[in-house]
Amino acid sequence: MRRTIVIALINIIALVLGMEIILRVIDPWGALALRDNIITLHDNMIWTEDRNRLPAGVYTFPNFSVTILDDGTRLVPDAIDHDCTIAIVGDSIAWGHGADDDTQWINLVAQQVDARIINAAMTGYNSTDVLRTIDDVDADGYVYLVFRNDAAERLQPYWHLQDLSALGVYRWWLDQRWDRFALRYNYAAQYRGIDRFLDDIEAMSRDDVLLMGFEGDVLAIAAGAILIPPYTSVVSVVDPHADVIGNRQLADAALPVVAEFVEAIC
Repeated sequence: MRRTIVIALINIIALVLGMEIILRVIDPWGALALRDNIITLHDNMIWTEDRNRLPAGVYTFPNFSVTILDDGTRLVPDAIDHDCTIAIVGDSIAWGHGADDDTQWINLVAQQVDARIINAAMTGYNSTDVLRTIDDVDADGYVYLVFRNDAAERLQPYWHLQDLSALGVYRWWLDQRWDRFALRYNYAAQYRGIDRFLDDIEAMSRDDVLLMGFEGDVLAIAAGAILIPPYTSVVSVVDPHADVIGNRQLADAALPVVAEFVEAIC
C-alpha cells in the first residue's frame, strides 16, 4: 500500500514537472509571453494618482517593441510635420499593444492623412485617464477609440505574476477567463463604472473630440461612438490585442473615419 502511494506521488510530481517544462518551452497559448509583457510594463510604469505613464525609452516585449518619446507619447515613425495635430487616445488597443512602432495601426493611418498624428494612448487607461489625457495633451483634435473595458477601475499592477510558475500563469489566465465569463451574466458588476464612464463621455462632448468604437461593443454604442468593424487577427489565444495583421485591419477600418475628422478639424 505504501509503495503504491509513493509511486502515485512520483507519477504526479513527474506529470506536474513535465507540464511545467512543456509550457515553458512551447507556451502553446502565449500566456507566458503575455505575462512577460505585463511585467515589463508594470516594472517600468510610473504609477500616479493622475494617470500612469511610461518614461521615455525603448521597451522590448516578447513579440513587439515600443518607443516612448520625451513627452510620454508613443513614436509614430511616419507622422508628417504639419501645423494641425490629431491625438489618438485610449487604452492598450488604441496604443497598439502587439505591434511594433512602424506596424501599429496609428502609424498606418498617419501615412495616409494630411495632419500630424500622435499616439497619446496608454495601456490600462480607462475613460477617466483618457479625459485627463485630452486635458493634458496639446492637439487640435482628439480621436478616442472606445473599448469595452473603459468603464473599469484604474489599472493596478499585477506584481504577483512575477513569482508564478508556468502552470501558475496558465491558471491565472483561466481564472481571468472565468471572471470575464461570469461578468457576462452579472451586468451590475461588469458595468459598475458606467456612471463615471458616461460622465467622462459627456465631458468629452466637444467639437474637437471624436469617439470611435467597434461594432457590437456595448460601451461604444452607449457613448454614441462612430462604429467600425472589429479586427479579427489577435496576438495569441491568451492575448486578445491586435497582432500585425489585426493592426492593418484596424487601420483600414479607422482610416475613413479619421480622415473625415482631419478634414473637418484641419
